[in-house]
Amino acid sequence: MKVQKKLISSMLSLALLTLPMIGCSSNKASTDTSDKVYKIGISQIGEHPALDSTREGFLEALAENGIEEGKNLEVDYQNALGDVSTSQQIASKLAKDKNDLLFAISTQSAQSVVNAADSNTPVIFTAVTNPVAAGLLKDPQAPEGNVTGASDELPIENAVDLINQLVPNTKKVAALYNTSEVNSVDQVNDLKEALKSTSIEIVEVGVTAGNEINAAINSVVGKVDCLWIPTDNLVTENMALVAKTALDKKLPVIGSEETAVKNGCLAANGLSYKDIGREAGKMAAQVLKGEKKISEIPVYKSDKTTIIINSNTLKALGIEKPTSGEITYVE
Repeated sequence: MKVQKKLISSMLSLALLTLPMIGCSSNKASTDTSDKVYKIGISQIGEHPALDSTREGFLEALAENGIEEGKNLEVDYQNALGDVSTSQQIASKLAKDKNDLLFAISTQSAQSVVNAADSNTPVIFTAVTNPVAAGLLKDPQAPEGNVTGASDELPIENAVDLINQLVPNTKKVAALYNTSEVNSVDQVNDLKEALKSTSIEIVEVGVTAGNEINAAINSVVGKVDCLWIPTDNLVTENMALVAKTALDKKLPVIGSEETAVKNGCLAANGLSYKDIGREAGKMAAQVLKGEKKISEIPVYKSDKTTIIINSNTLKALGIEKPTSGEITYVE
């Protein structure tokens, strides 16, 4: 009997000693994400260099933070090729596939993803000019729910200054944009407001499809002094056509981002889309690692812009090089 009591006592002591070890092991497993494979769904509205570069920047930033495709990251990349209804179908698919995070590139893609995603799935956007006007959130500084991101909003004064610098004595400027894109409408309204204090008149040239662009440009030739392009996805996808058509008519084109200038536009005072993609990637890394909640990450807005001029277009239009300011020239 004594032996049996001693045996039971020894077993109880061993059990008591083991309990803390089991508890420690359980806690460690709950916080260790070293073996986790993350799943991200990416929805992109169209195929053009500006949007492509945001995606590249996004994935680069994730990799720099230890989340790398091919290692511990699975990416489901879907492109709507400019079709809004396809974008909605993509968003629905990505939402149902139980991704850890959804990344939306462009206003249209972000709207589709936000409408489709449940409240538990983090959504990060980029290439969205005005997320409030787009209905994505109410307060960019304190995002509610599951949505935040990196905006591509530019100070509209940049465009006005560049027009005055490169096309002095401008009386009329035509704004070419897709009337179906909320971000473009918002930028055109900003330009209208900015021009109220000047002698420059704005002429709106709205399009809804790429095959309308050539006729739209020709409709203002001889009536305006230059053409201005916002960060518009439809127009950007057709930028080579825009630049050639305008140059043939000796009409200067002021764009809003680097790829437009590389495609033949005269100039832009814009931001790097790869950089804003990288900012979105940093946000995603923080959310996936559990370092921050979406509500703790304000919408990012860059204040770093660069004047970019196409030297070939500048020469073809017979415009002299500006003598002041930091400028990057491309061909």
